[in-house]
Amino acid sequence: MLPDGRGGQNDDAGEAWAGRFEFFLTNPDDQPDRSRWDTELAFKLAD
Repeated sequence: MLPDGRGGQNDDAGEAWAGRFEFFLTNPDDQPDRSRWDTELAFKLAD
């Protein structure tokens, strides 16, 4: 937990989040070209 209560941790390497997700909407097996993938990002903003 960060000092202000957000989910994550600070260290010398930077900030690690506990609530960040990446969803692949395109199946990489069906579309091997990464530039054509559709992804959705989600971030936990509060508890």
